[in-house]
Amino acid sequence: MPKVLLISVGGSPGPVVHSINHHRPEYVVFFVSRESQEQVLGILGKLEYQPRKIDQIVTPSAEDLGECFRALWRRLPEVLENWEVSGEDLVADYTGGTKTMSAAVVLATVELGVKYSYVGGIERDKGGLGVVIDGKERMLYLANPWDQLAVAEDRKIALYFNSARYSSALEVIKGLKKKVSQERMPFYMLLEDLIAGYELWDKFRHKQARNPLNKGLDRLRAYVAGNPKMSELLRQVEENARFLEEVLKRKELLVPDLLANARRRAELEAKYDDGVARLYRALELAAQVRLESGYGISTSRMDPEQVPEVLREEFTRRYSDDSGRLRFGLEASYRLLEALGDELGRRFSERRKEFKNWINRRNGSILAHGNRPTSEEDFWGFYEFALKLLEVSEHELPAFPKL
Repeated sequence: MPKVLLISVGGSPGPVVHSINHHRPEYVVFFVSRESQEQVLGILGKLEYQPRKIDQIVTPSAEDLGECFRALWRRLPEVLENWEVSGEDLVADYTGGTKTMSAAVVLATVELGVKYSYVGGIERDKGGLGVVIDGKERMLYLANPWDQLAVAEDRKIALYFNSARYSSALEVIKGLKKKVSQERMPFYMLLEDLIAGYELWDKFRHKQARNPLNKGLDRLRAYVAGNPKMSELLRQVEENARFLEEVLKRKELLVPDLLANARRRAELEAKYDDGVARLYRALELAAQVRLESGYGISTSRMDPEQVPEVLREEFTRRYSDDSGRLRFGLEASYRLLEALGDELGRRFSERRKEFKNWINRRNGSILAHGNRPTSEEDFWGFYEFALKLLEVSEHELPAFPKL
């Protein structure tokens, strides 16, 4: 039973009485014109029970759609707030009143996610063309219109997700969950979990992303059983979930993850400065991981004795901190790998001139040390250089699905 019934009044009062007796709401809001306002008292006298509270919303003109809409739009939220109820508790019945008043009831309430009812009948006067004969009323329930209207919102969700606007996609889903019927709820719950997981992942919160992504994956598996068209999405999410699990175990996989994140910034958002910052960090992290895993060297607290003799004096002079340990950055890391005879260091040595060119351009970025924005051309040039230096194929990068 609904808590609140909004019902338009006009013409025969019989259908209005039938609807209220059928729904038996705690609260009733009568939508009336000046002409139909006098019917309310008679309607209340014919009810099989008495509502807890009633109120009226009066339109100045029963034939003016704008006036009808504005009357409802201004007063209905105030009435619901006074009664401490929401649109989810509301059924709107648009049987009575003029056609204009009925249209206004639907237009003014559709954003609230309400349910609708209409009183028809098995017999009408005037040869079946007039009003329903008293005692011959029949309730007709309409499907929640948001199950159809949500199609346009679904497109928004896909657009936002595919352009890395995850928070915007989640806001649309949050609104839809208040409006669609229970039958549609599982679909939006699985999307909400998946997108929340990808949003956290995109922010490098890998550990926090695991739970919503896996939860959404479980929901998706159940959903795909009845919707095979989504099987490709399932395959992609399963692949992503496996990669995410591996990232949490293997630090070196943060490198392709950074490269993929950089590509999303450029490809989906045209944020080339953000992309270049991630490329720089990917190159730096690749060298750090190689030094740590292959040689037990930390770039933030290295013992000078670990440095090959050919570089020891220079590194000690340039990179010693107050404790006598060495702390150094990207280029020094690659020079150290080169001195250690590492393959990654060798490739860096072969591309040193090219490396200097891209680093100089990066340093000119407003997010580094300069004051100019990074161009699209500079990003993609640096991106291709990073893939070649690290010998990473684009197929190795985690690719988020398209909705």
